[in-house]
Amino acid sequence: MKPSPVRIRCVGQSSVEYLVGCLLVLALLAADAGTNSSVITFLIDSIRMAFMRFAIAISVP
Repeated sequence: MKPSPVRIRCVGQSSVEYLVGCLLVLALLAADAGTNSSVITFLIDSIRMAFMRFAIAISVP
């Protein structure tokens, strides 16, 4: 039994869609929104500030 022509054309399409989606997400994360800070920089600074506040809170007697 031969596979239908429609099924043959669709092979690998989801891989391309996942690749495009992942590239889009990476581009948005690394994009500079005109403020000279990307989302990744914002997340790192937020984690750094949270850890600093936590360290100060546990060091208070």
